[in-house]
Amino acid sequence: MPPSDYDWIFDAVMQFFNSPEWDTPIMNFIDDKCIQFDNADENKLEYTMVHQSFVELIDQTLGTFLTRLGISEEEFVEACEKARSSRSINSQVVGQLQSMDDFLAFKKLMVKRNLALELEVMQVATTVMPNSNSSSGDGDEVIQGEVIEGGSGGGEEEGMKDAIDRSLMELEMIHKVSFVKTLT
Repeated sequence: MPPSDYDWIFDAVMQFFNSPEWDTPIMNFIDDKCIQFDNADENKLEYTMVHQSFVELIDQTLGTFLTRLGISEEEFVEACEKARSSRSINSQVVGQLQSMDDFLAFKKLMVKRNLALELEVMQVATTVMPNSNSSSGDGDEVIQGEVIEGGSGGGEEEGMKDAIDRSLMELEMIHKVSFVKTLT
């Protein structure tokens, strides 16, 4: 069979890759499991187990789609072998599937997503409330959405500790943002 006879398969798979049917389970898995990943050079055993589960999810999700198309896994593998470089879309499909099997690429993706989620949380946590310097009415001071007990009643030490904590949090957020940018 000439390579062009397989093109429709690659077109269908690429459309599937851009559908919620593919994207939703994959992104849910990544969001659920990325918290286990950190930026340490060490590769933990749990990373390998999560990657294996990810590959199984990919195989199952793609396999279900191919079955609906009436294509066996063997036929899809044959299409990938014979027509992988006949068109750029074919190469993209094969490349995307190969990258999902690459443990180091997977780890990088998971670390990046974990940092992005942490950054989102920190941005929400450090958002200044509209009345950030107003009093709550009971002697407590509201600073960036947090109630600090004993606001103006001699709490200089507490205020200083809070300011230091906020500064450290902001520095950590800046560090994470610059790290995420290096990953992209």
